[in-house]
Amino acid sequence: MEIGQSDVFASVATGIGTFQGFLIAINLLFLRKGSKKANLFLFALLLAQSLIIFQNFIVFSGLYYQFAHITLLFFSFNGLIGPLFFFYTLFLISPDRGLKWYDFIHLSFFFYLLFFTGNWDYINLPAYQKIEAIPYIYSQENYTLSFTILISVLLKKSITLAYVLIAFRLINTKIKTLKNNLSDTTINYLRRFKLITYIFGLCIITHMSLFIIDYNYHIKIYKLEIYIHILNSLFLIVIAIITIQQPERLLFVLQKNKVTKLKFSKKQVHLDELLDLMLNQKPYLNPELKLHDLASLMNAPSHTLSDQINKELGLNFYDFINQYRVNEFKKRVVLPEYKNLTLIAIAHDVGFNSKTSFNRIFKKHTSITPSEFLTQKQVSTSEIGSKLN
Repeated sequence: MEIGQSDVFASVATGIGTFQGFLIAINLLFLRKGSKKANLFLFALLLAQSLIIFQNFIVFSGLYYQFAHITLLFFSFNGLIGPLFFFYTLFLISPDRGLKWYDFIHLSFFFYLLFFTGNWDYINLPAYQKIEAIPYIYSQENYTLSFTILISVLLKKSITLAYVLIAFRLINTKIKTLKNNLSDTTINYLRRFKLITYIFGLCIITHMSLFIIDYNYHIKIYKLEIYIHILNSLFLIVIAIITIQQPERLLFVLQKNKVTKLKFSKKQVHLDELLDLMLNQKPYLNPELKLHDLASLMNAPSHTLSDQINKELGLNFYDFINQYRVNEFKKRVVLPEYKNLTLIAIAHDVGFNSKTSFNRIFKKHTSITPSEFLTQKQVSTSEIGSKLN
């Protein structure tokens, strides 16, 4: 049976994966929010992954007879997936970082796959020889995977996995830094992004495992590689959707410090004073608290205080105040002395004006509703019911 006639599912799956990848990648080109550098690397990442899937779509759909030169044209792009994911993560959490000349060293694996694995020789073959080679490369029959090819595949995947692990470490480091600055909203986003990174890495490990199984049991599983690419693409698309729908969650990092060390030290003292004020005087309990009110307590200009909160903590004024209100609510709602109060009564006590704004802000900062928070704290069903009334 010819390839393309017996692989309807593979053709449809790779076609959908290619279309989705291209669609989101193009959308990113017109996205004017978030980190421009991170968006650019995410665009390149989605495009590279989509092109890898596309070349397999050409084969499984049987279109390689008409488009023979597209087959395996983007094989070397496998060497870009790891570096692009790493740089996307890097510029996501450090958008002020510039490109360095040595960053281009990360392209070395791409050039290795292009020129030293036979890919370049294949690309330069005439169309009829490529058409003859495709059924052999994508053969459905059992075959013996050589040890040399196995090591080559594992090396390729290990390098990609190493980049993902480094990105994972960058995220963990950023989370630890933000914990010191109390940026709950950003930490929640980063934890979700870390989960996506973890699953992406697990997918790569699964891919490596399939080739090890192939080597030991001589089962033709190259076709499963395309499903791994689709799975990888789905995770990347989820990241892109988050970038497009909630770009404000990417604007959390410290801005580039352009002041002198002396001025930085002075601003840091002011930040410590602000945090002490919030801890001891709790001005956020006032539901009518405005920026100029807090600035007055700090004996500082409003615009200076606003800039400091934004640059030092990565938050605007209202997110900064509301995170304290949310944390105060979380402390009080589980205390015995507040047992007889409703959720809204406690919310009013900590500075929220209305039930609607309270529910919206609480979920924004914690990703769960107040009632779900109570459930996690193992409050009894009867207590939850009484509080919601």
